[in-house]
Amino acid sequence: MRLLIVLAVSGCAAPCTFPLHASGLVASEGGLWVSLGATLQHYTGEACALKADGVTANGALLDADDRGNAYIFPGGDDGQLAQVDAQGHSTLLVYAPRGIWTFGVSPGGETYSITACGPNGLFSTQDQSPAFSSDALLPGVLTGPQTLWWQRYPDHLVRTTPDGDTLLGTTHATLMRCGPNACGRDDRTVTVFNDDGSVRELVELPEGAMEASASSSGVYATAPDGLHFTPFMGGTSPSARP
Repeated sequence: MRLLIVLAVSGCAAPCTFPLHASGLVASEGGLWVSLGATLQHYTGEACALKADGVTANGALLDADDRGNAYIFPGGDDGQLAQVDAQGHSTLLVYAPRGIWTFGVSPGGETYSITACGPNGLFSTQDQSPAFSSDALLPGVLTGPQTLWWQRYPDHLVRTTPDGDTLLGTTHATLMRCGPNACGRDDRTVTVFNDDGSVRELVELPEGAMEASASSSGVYATAPDGLHFTPFMGGTSPSARP
């Protein structure tokens, strides 16, 4: 496995640190949502040229899509799932009073995956109808409206579409989304996967990194000295996905 060292190259942002101490974050093509205690704040901009745009919400941050929508537990209530749009308007999507355990949304916001004491599976955000049938073990990472990456015990990496499952290899990392790609995160690095499960790139996390999330441009990570950004070498590029 070849380690790709992230450098500042022409046309790419350089690694940087932004003076923001967040308890959580989700990066997407629609900006950066961060948790500041019970308050959620939306930022726009590239790399560390971030600017709060005045859009806020109150709750626990779960995920975000490329349209700038955040998906939250409003008021911290894990029995409700709400979507907060780029104007700050909130819409209740799921009510499961006994608790929602995991949640993830596709890049375009068309589909979500959920495990709860209630709905379990893959659903349309528009009308809550099943998106497609799957025997995948959730949680997973949606890289398209009908493409789910997940891990089969003990460490098999699987990509599932309506056509079935494709075994891609193994990983011990926790899955996350990096723009249109699936990634794996461990204590020290974020690994970007190609569609065939091979490693496209490795990005080293800062010392003391806690939370990490990524857009197609690079990885944001919280650390004791602030919010770090590390760019991908040339960025990630989308593949044709259903």
